[in-house]
Amino acid sequence: MTVSFKQKDPVYIVGLDLSKGSSGVVIIDATNQKPLESLSVSSNKVGIAAALDIASKIDKVLDKYRPYIKTCVVEDYVVSLGNATITLISVSNMVRAMLHRTGLCYITITPPNLKQFVLGKGVGKKEKILLECYKLWGLSFNTNDEADAFALAKIGCYLCGYTKDVPVTHLSWIPKFVKSFNKQDLKDLWPDKWEYLNSRVVNVSNLLK
Repeated sequence: MTVSFKQKDPVYIVGLDLSKGSSGVVIIDATNQKPLESLSVSSNKVGIAAALDIASKIDKVLDKYRPYIKTCVVEDYVVSLGNATITLISVSNMVRAMLHRTGLCYITITPPNLKQFVLGKGVGKKEKILLECYKLWGLSFNTNDEADAFALAKIGCYLCGYTKDVPVTHLSWIPKFVKSFNKQDLKDLWPDKWEYLNSRVVNVSNLLK
């Protein structure tokens, strides 16, 4: 489903930092870059039941803003062995299925790309993202999960053309990221932004020369 926006409609971007424990959810008003809502979501259940519970809770949060959500940006999971990873994959897939079922477009961002966007390099502790969100954008958050979710939403704002307040050196991953999709993938994700994203790649590439 593609959401049609009128010129004066609000535009919201969602960041989702999903976890087997506490998941960060942030909704940004794209016009002023301020969070409309920032919270952490968790479950006292286990396994698939926990994944369903977390997806249901996030769905209820997004439902208040759904008519004007432009896109959701989800941190991708890193595959490794262990029960913790299996639970994280379950949570992530349940949430993605919920987004698809309710007609919300989404993209996934790898942890290194998230760190590059905020820290200027693809490595660093989660606590550093919390600090850099304050340094770069003057915003403080209660948890690392919420800071990560805000940064993910900022990536969505940047890719959709709603913000430029990011250091150029933090953007070097974007051309490769966008080119990793084929044209149809991007048209499905952002039907009205394909040409804009191409120009964004050219712009970033020129700035980095």
